[in-house]
Amino acid sequence: MLGEVKAMTAEEVGERVELAKAAQKSWSKTTFKQRRLVLRTIQKYIVNNIDSITRVCSRDSGKPKVDALLGEVMTTCEKIRCINSEGEKWLEKSYRVTGPMMVHKTAYVEYVPLGVLGVIAPWNYPFHNMLNHVISGLFSGNAVVSKVSEHTSWSSSYFTRIVRAALEANGHDADVVQTITGFGDSGAALVAHPDVDKIIFTGSPAVGKLNCCGVERLFVYDGIYDEFLDKAEKKVKALRQGVPLKCCGESGEVDCGAMVMDQQIDIIQELIDDAVEKGARLHCGGKRNTAVGGGYGQFYEPTLISGITNDMRISQEEVFGPVMCV
Repeated sequence: MLGEVKAMTAEEVGERVELAKAAQKSWSKTTFKQRRLVLRTIQKYIVNNIDSITRVCSRDSGKPKVDALLGEVMTTCEKIRCINSEGEKWLEKSYRVTGPMMVHKTAYVEYVPLGVLGVIAPWNYPFHNMLNHVISGLFSGNAVVSKVSEHTSWSSSYFTRIVRAALEANGHDADVVQTITGFGDSGAALVAHPDVDKIIFTGSPAVGKLNCCGVERLFVYDGIYDEFLDKAEKKVKALRQGVPLKCCGESGEVDCGAMVMDQQIDIIQELIDDAVEKGARLHCGGKRNTAVGGGYGQFYEPTLISGITNDMRISQEEVFGPVMCV
């Protein structure tokens, strides 16, 4: 067990929203220069503590450290760079043409802070998915209250402290950023709170079908089909799976780590079994990996499966695991 976090009640969620709302009043009056300084402070900490951040991501989500580096640290640093470089320009007044009859008038659209942003953050990128909206939210003068996934809540206190420390170091009220931990009822309390002015939601396989960037199916031309499968099988079989950190006798030198949720392995297995039963060809993988991590943990073998047809569940449902479907 990594540790414990509080399953917050609706009342506790409300208290944090009110703290954020009160702090936002002064934060909304800050200049873009002041906001850039806070974001640069966060970025400086990230760059100087890459190993710690990637290690925490690995411990909480099971991903290899290189995965955390590329998908969490680099994307977060780029978000800060982009917002600091372009954000003020994006938020400038946007002028409109008034026409000859109203030549004595000036028309423009002005962008002002909304107030309190509520964020429902998923578990697959525990660092970036929380910091992503904090970065843009703070730069636009808002408070940000994030409900992190119950599956990756342990790391959230560390990630929150980074932001709050940067705010305090630059003379601002750290209460403008809050983190909510708990289950679905905690998230529901955040969404329903009357002082939350906007909700940013990422989550659920259903939503993933509409906007997720993970590749679910590969369509390969007949002329290169066999060659593709031959090369892909060698690549997938060569992937090193194991504990992503140096512990329990493991080296940490892996390409593929563990699943975040144990129950997802059962779902993947159902999809693979259904496809094979209906004629799909399983090239490698296709089962829980009990050979790594001393037989403990939540590992599913890197899998290559081909001959997928539309009557198979795996062609209609999101896998969300280390499976290549051809």
